[in-house]
Amino acid sequence: MTIPADGELLAILAAIPDPRRRLGRRHPLAAMLAATICGLLTGATGCTAIA
Repeated sequence: MTIPADGELLAILAAIPDPRRRLGRRHPLAAMLAATICGLLTGATGCTAIA
C-alpha cells in the first residue's frame, strides 16, 4: 500500500476495507471514520459526545 501525500486523510481512510455487510452501509466508512477522528481531536471522550 502506498501512502498518499500529506493532507489526504480521506484517501487513506478510503483505502481501509469495509467489513460491514451490504445492509449495514448507510454511510461510507471513510466518512464515519473521518467524523470520529475529528470528534476525538476536539476532545470528545465517548460515543455520545462524538455523535
